[in-house]
Amino acid sequence: MASEQTPGGRQLPPHIAAQLRSAGGETDTGGQAWAGRDLAHGHTHQFADDDGAADRALARVLERWEVGEADETDVVAG
Repeated sequence: MASEQTPGGRQLPPHIAAQLRSAGGETDTGGQAWAGRDLAHGHTHQFADDDGAADRALARVLERWEVGEADETDVVAG
């Protein structure tokens, strides 16, 4: 059974504790069975060509922000 506390001893929020208790079960969090699902094939979504990489312009402005060369306004505009 999952712990209701973090390694540091803090109490987990109830929704997180519930998720951890149900991990590895026969069903997903919506009660739908995992059995019979094909998660490797046929899974489509709106962004099939998205490789997960950050937008280049945003990455550059975040790098500038990190070293103090840009402010929050620059990041939002970036």
